[in-house]
Amino acid sequence: TDTVTCKSQENNPNRRPALKWCGKGWAPQLVQRFLGERRPWQEIEGFYTRLVAGNASLLDLESLQKIKFTEAAEQTLSGLPGPGGSTQQERQPTSSADSSYSISRRKETQHTRLTYAVTICFFGPAFAGWAWAPGLSGTAQGTVQDAVAKLFGPDKNTQVVVNAAGRTDRGVSAYGQVVSFYSWEELALDDIITCINAADPGKLRALHAQVVPRSFHATFQAVWRRYIYLLPLRSRPVGGVPEGPCAPVI
Repeated sequence: TDTVTCKSQENNPNRRPALKWCGKGWAPQLVQRFLGERRPWQEIEGFYTRLVAGNASLLDLESLQKIKFTEAAEQTLSGLPGPGGSTQQERQPTSSADSSYSISRRKETQHTRLTYAVTICFFGPAFAGWAWAPGLSGTAQGTVQDAVAKLFGPDKNTQVVVNAAGRTDRGVSAYGQVVSFYSWEELALDDIITCINAADPGKLRALHAQVVPRSFHATFQAVWRRYIYLLPLRSRPVGGVPEGPCAPVI
């Protein structure tokens, strides 16, 4: 077990303090060290990368297998489509350069506003957080909005506003994130999914799209959110062996 003090070690300024919990908490540099040293964070990033690509499921995590989810939540976690919508698992472009797709003929809805809900996932480290802001590029929200705007054709300067069930900070990944937007034109669900999947392949993927009641708003009508924290186990010297397993911290 790591031992150490929260006080500065005046007698030996070159000695790095070990980690120890003190009543007032850990200093930021100790927290950073605790979370960084000997932890294979690349394994966590690899899992999220496979998750977004469709090669892994959150239900692969043993801890989540013990939780009783509703049927709708189980479908989201496993990557299955929900009822009454469209999903694309095969038509996913490999790069934005070769992601040519045809946009179906649209119908003017003539004063009938349609609201669409899309379930997405994205790899957090690839984006500057979720929330878009003027002058801020590289956000997940901005990427989705730009992708959907392409559905209206280059001849229209359409500004799309996408609302989300929850916002993520920079570096935080999301899976099963529900977003919504409205349109005065009827859009093909497959086209919505294809455009989003073409925006940043491997980093952003649409799982499911459907038409929802006009009043639906992903932010205000979210009924639950689940936050999952994955912490890689540390390795430490054991019996003279340079690296050995470490017991779970949590």
